[in-house]
Amino acid sequence: EDKKVLLYAPTYRDNSHDSAKGYTYENPLDLDRLREKLGEQWVVLFRAHYFIANSMKLSEYEGFVWDVSAVDDVNELYIISDALVTDYSSVLFDYVNLGRPMLFYVYDREQYEKELRGFYFDYSTLPGPITTTQEELEQEILSLDSYARRFGAQREQFHDRFCPMEDGSASRRVLNILAEDMGLNA
Repeated sequence: EDKKVLLYAPTYRDNSHDSAKGYTYENPLDLDRLREKLGEQWVVLFRAHYFIANSMKLSEYEGFVWDVSAVDDVNELYIISDALVTDYSSVLFDYVNLGRPMLFYVYDREQYEKELRGFYFDYSTLPGPITTTQEELEQEILSLDSYARRFGAQREQFHDRFCPMEDGSASRRVLNILAEDMGLNA
């Protein structure tokens, strides 16, 4: 309750499939080091992509890293988190609506872009710092107080481009359209 909550939600990699196990995940983060740098102020919620077959062994990080992969509704995790760390996951399109800091840890960016899936848009327009090393990621987490100043405009542009209808009134607009089609007063 007295710590900030960092949601770490990486996606799977097409090249990490084993015919016997399914998709697997090799954690690129040194969690011992991360705990040393952030442990006094933060806890980490680890949310694996549902394709990832293996479970992370996180028991040695009890009290610092929580495996929340089995939580049915990821929206609950968005609400309780103070910041998101992801890579290429689509979770960023939901999380941007909260206006909270997002950081992108893309240690394998060149391989992902050229050999795996590529990107649908200019990756440099992401609404937060793009980091390729753990050191950069740690520094950005420790600098989140300046996130709004550094990335606020970029976050607004990203939101306006990809989530323009997400303004808290989408249901009202749908109901108004249905009511109008049915000849009812909304």
